Amino acid sequence: MEQGWIARAKGEPPAVRRDESNWHESFRLVGDETVEEMLAYYEKVATETEAFIRAVPSLDDTFLLAKTSWNPGTSGCRCAGCASI
Repeated sequence: MEQGWIARAKGEPPAVRRDESNWHESFRLVGDETVEEMLAYYEKVATETEAFIRAVPSLDDTFLLAKTSWNPGTSGCRCAGCASI
């Protein structure tokens, strides 16, 4: 999930597309995934997240959220409680 939020902030698609049909796979090993592989992936994502956070000019910066099942509006939501609704 962390990778997805950072990707959205960068204006990129998440590495793994999730929707209602496969959301549960975010919380368990799937197929031949191993704990070691997931720990290495989490470390890689954490490193990328830290680099992104250090690179933004201000932690007050916002980004537009894509229209999704959990953000169906077209209000141009910039979060912080969806103040623009």
